Amino acid sequence: MKIKSIIEMDNGVKYCASSSIEDTAYEIKLAQQTIYLQVVCLVTDDNNIWNYKNILQTKESGFITTKPVILNVDHIVSIRPANIDLTEGVNDD
Repeated sequence: MKIKSIIEMDNGVKYCASSSIEDTAYEIKLAQQTIYLQVVCLVTDDNNIWNYKNILQTKESGFITTKPVILNVDHIVSIRPANIDLTEGVNDD
């Protein structure tokens, strides 16, 4: 699984999109108020981890997948490109 872009929200959460920065920016441009976006998520026994930093710190404790989220475009602070492969060393039992 690869993180291709990172969407930072005004509350500090950094969502990891599996789509490129160009595709993500295009979706935001078309949106009226909210976008439906597939983001990378770490699923553990206890919860789903969405934030970029927490995914990187705890990626061995669960499995990586994508899940849909709805984001309010008015709360997006920035989008930046990324090319991070999360599959190396991940426990996907």
